[in-house]
Amino acid sequence: MIGAHLAFHARRRPDSIAVVHNGVTLSYAQLEQDLTRISMGLRALGVEPQCRVALCVSDLFVFFLLILALDRLGCAIAPFTAAREPSSVHVPGGVEWAFTDFVPTDSNAACHHLVTHHWLQLLLNLPPVEARTPIEEGADDVVQILSTSGTTGQTKYLELTRRMMSERINGRIWQYGLAPSSRYLVAMPFTVASVYSASLAVLQTGGAVVFESRPLLESGTLDWITHTTLLPLHLRQLLDLMPPQFAKPSNLTVISLGARLPHVLAARALGRLAVDVIDGYGSNETGQIASMELAGPGLLLPWVEVRIVDEDGRDLPAGRPGLVAVRSPGMAHGYVGDQELSARVFRDGWFYPGDLAALHDGRRIELLGRADEVLNPGGQKLAPADLEELLQIVTGAQDVGVSTVSSASGIEQLAVALVGAVADQALLINQVRSTIGDAYGQVLIITLATLPRGPGGKIQRVELRRTLETILASSSAPVA
Repeated sequence: MIGAHLAFHARRRPDSIAVVHNGVTLSYAQLEQDLTRISMGLRALGVEPQCRVALCVSDLFVFFLLILALDRLGCAIAPFTAAREPSSVHVPGGVEWAFTDFVPTDSNAACHHLVTHHWLQLLLNLPPVEARTPIEEGADDVVQILSTSGTTGQTKYLELTRRMMSERINGRIWQYGLAPSSRYLVAMPFTVASVYSASLAVLQTGGAVVFESRPLLESGTLDWITHTTLLPLHLRQLLDLMPPQFAKPSNLTVISLGARLPHVLAARALGRLAVDVIDGYGSNETGQIASMELAGPGLLLPWVEVRIVDEDGRDLPAGRPGLVAVRSPGMAHGYVGDQELSARVFRDGWFYPGDLAALHDGRRIELLGRADEVLNPGGQKLAPADLEELLQIVTGAQDVGVSTVSSASGIEQLAVALVGAVADQALLINQVRSTIGDAYGQVLIITLATLPRGPGGKIQRVELRRTLETILASSSAPVA
């Protein structure tokens, strides 16, 4: 996808910084040499152009080098993470190679190679070689196999073609204002689609991609990077760790994704950390859809079309809440191996993400939650996202998840899951009650060590409900 851009930068501005790893810089000329060596080593193993290759490596710097080398070979890349047990690997079917830094006991891949620093160093120490032209075939060749689970936790796979990925990369450049002076800190794994495409976008513009394994507040990295992507939870944790004397960086843009960014948290970030905060609304199926404002509706990106429809697919008047239908140039065509689901959510060139929204003035979108997340405790409908934001502010909890659980009488009862809540139980109950009121009846309060969230930060609602009901079956919980 970006091999030709890297080759251009290596010739036009060979000494410009392409990658920074724990303070050590790698120029575009050196990166070009290293990728040529690594891609030759991959070919020697038997990796052929247009192979489907799964990657799972804990070192993000090594992960990135392999992504770029496989891209040069024209392979379809599936970045994935190990399951809770590292020996168990879940990769999409049809994958021909798996490159991991552990030995899997169960994998769909036909061939496996163990990635070690020793093996990589052997390749990087090869004699200088003549740079080879990257292999780039047709616009409709598959270049990425993307996993997505949304709020359900059920893994699905999408195939993105070279044309789709190019549209997404160009969209990142425009939306984030990337330039040769950009320095993007990779703070999340490449299984997060927007981190994957943003990193490639930075290199396409001639900027630098930064990897840092040292604590950010101690490394000094925040002083000179221009962009990074963080989940709202991680952004809050970073802000909480900042000492009072911390000097605000002069040119940092924080990109938030995965879950709604609370307005209070965005304001904190602008006061202590960032000159700009970009809260994006999008999906793995379509790419970015809108840039959300800190107050009021978000703004659709110029290349995106959105309709608001009723349950029968009929367009609704402006300002009327309904289901979102979206169309974008980088949109996928369906899920691999799931024709039934694909036919349900990809219809007539539009994708239906299951989100509820209203459209104002043609291009401003007001998000109201997900249709499949609307709770119904005691017969009262409730979208959980707004309540979760309020409860987090009121209680001071690190994280909040709201769900319903089935009571002994069969009535859906509201439950609030808190992470790191205050120690005073009576105060906590009063805080929850004062926030929720009496509309939803009694409310159960349960403390968890962590909430079940997917790689992109969304709460996995099905897993949260299952966890809460398991806890309640074996113990009691305080009631507000």
